[in-house]
Amino acid sequence: MIVQLDQYYKYLKNYFGSDKVKALGTVGHSHEGGQITIAHIKSLLKAPIDEAQILIYDEVHGAAAPQRSSFLAKVPFANMFGFSASAAGRLDRREPVLEGLFGPVIYRMPYTVARDSGLVSAIKVHLYEIRGHPITLRHDTYLMRQRYGIVRNDFRNRAIAKAANKYSHLPQVIIATDNLEHVFRLKKYLPEHIPVYSSPSMTKKRWAQLKRMNLIPEGYRPLYPKEEFVLAEKFRRGEIDKVISTSIWNEGVDLPNLAVLIRADGIPGRIQAVQIPGRTARRTESKSEGIIVDFIDAFGRNFENRSRQRINNYRRLGYEIERRSLD
Repeated sequence: MIVQLDQYYKYLKNYFGSDKVKALGTVGHSHEGGQITIAHIKSLLKAPIDEAQILIYDEVHGAAAPQRSSFLAKVPFANMFGFSASAAGRLDRREPVLEGLFGPVIYRMPYTVARDSGLVSAIKVHLYEIRGHPITLRHDTYLMRQRYGIVRNDFRNRAIAKAANKYSHLPQVIIATDNLEHVFRLKKYLPEHIPVYSSPSMTKKRWAQLKRMNLIPEGYRPLYPKEEFVLAEKFRRGEIDKVISTSIWNEGVDLPNLAVLIRADGIPGRIQAVQIPGRTARRTESKSEGIIVDFIDAFGRNFENRSRQRINNYRRLGYEIERRSLD
């Protein structure tokens, strides 16, 4: 059996015994397979797994990506099962690829059913409106809107920091962004927050560029997978409680005590509306609800439309929505 994520190792080892459960190519574990093998998809791409009889793929919406789907189409598994809270809603519309690999959906549990059954926390969305001068772009593309309307919009970033300070008394808070530049632009206004980012794929040229822009403070350097793993463990244990993160913590990470997730990313997609808020949905003895903070970007028609898309996604999913004021 092969699953995608490190965090299942301790759960399955405790359930089945360490002699049956092995981890392949994961931080801090062996590089040998076992009767039950846990691995990242990147490890599977390099692994001899022809003998596996069952594959269980968590966050299976990611399997529709071209490199992953072409790999999965070649391996001779007898049975393949996928789990996802957001099997639909990919921006590239590759959901038919998932059905071709895994077959049709055989069971659905809507968020509202899981909530009413006590399986997950209630999710509440707090909306703050950000009004400013309209942003006009010479080249009005998605990339330009994201760069200048979201990431480099200091008026918006200051408003996000102001909203974040309203929740500083709560136990654990994450600000979710889409890239490293946005992490450090927000950190200028929130110096007590710890930056968490994935950097092995970032070129030295890009890192040097961000340094020249004075976005990366002294003492910071690229993080490696083991360091990212350690930061996640510290957050789970409560040793750190205020974080600004790139998308590496948006899915597949168990953060049971996360109380507030602030969406600075500005992305309108349906998958993000499920996966990012889902970090707060873990129900514990001390937590019965999670809070999502999002923003109505009222400084241009395109940005406001993107905000409305996110709000409509929240409504369709059954989240409770409340408008609040930054004042």
